[in-house]
Amino acid sequence: MTAEGVETRAQLDVLTRAGCDLVQGFLIGRPASIDGYAEIVGRPTSPEQRGLPASQASTTRRAR
Repeated sequence: MTAEGVETRAQLDVLTRAGCDLVQGFLIGRPASIDGYAEIVGRPTSPEQRGLPASQASTTRRAR
């Protein structure tokens, strides 16, 4: 079972007692930018760095 939105230790304690083995939320970690994630996993952040053609890169950039 996975619980989302865990913000307090009391919530985590209740979930743990209920057998929840996966949680996410502000108590565990704050949201991070996609650029930060890309840096952690060693992937390029921009379409150009990913080797996309210019026409596709501009489409990808607008979609964000």
